[in-house]
Amino acid sequence: MNVSPEFFELQIRFAIRAGAVAGLDVEEALLRYTNIYVRLGCGVVVDPSSPRWRSYLGGITELDKLPGWTYELWERVGGRTSGPVLHSRQGCFGFTRASAQHVHLHFVAGENKGASALSPEELPARASELRELLSALPADTRVHGRSWMYNLKRYRSLFPYEYLETAVPIEPPWQRLPLWGQLLHADGSVRQGCRAYFLDRLALATDEAALQTCFRYPVYELSAPAAVFQR
Repeated sequence: MNVSPEFFELQIRFAIRAGAVAGLDVEEALLRYTNIYVRLGCGVVVDPSSPRWRSYLGGITELDKLPGWTYELWERVGGRTSGPVLHSRQGCFGFTRASAQHVHLHFVAGENKGASALSPEELPARASELRELLSALPADTRVHGRSWMYNLKRYRSLFPYEYLETAVPIEPPWQRLPLWGQLLHADGSVRQGCRAYFLDRLALATDEAALQTCFRYPVYELSAPAAVFQR
């Protein structure tokens, strides 16, 4: 996926503030409170000893140069091609298989050409893609979702009620795109309204609870058997 340098800048500013709040040095705060580890292709399981992560930290000289260095390394390691390895895909929807009986949904809006992937005229296509994606799964396969996007009425309209009613807000997954993705447009540029909201609250954050308020939308977790979708 594509992202802008500004996306990394916002994460770094957040890490510096979060580190001050939690009493962490910058290196630890970058690991714990940003999506940078994953964006650099270091892996989905966070390991502070990752060679690529150690190389990233080793390139840090001055804090004001950190956003530029992060973006430079992201480009160098092929960050635009990083992301979940989908086991199946239909249009803007795909899933990763956690086990034989569990799959995790992903929405790949940047792949939609032309109109916004969730514009009213595009919703029938999205519903068709979702239905087709899950139609071949065994009926008892658990379908899991975790995203800020379940706050959006148009996105919710694509899913069956039985799935939506399982939604529960979770603690912010600081290192994951289901949280940070709300700052991005589909093309990877930063949403300026979300940026202003984020920075206004970050300036006032004095504890972790206040850090959570920097994000306009909570992340919801949902789960239902494939049969619910297939009906």
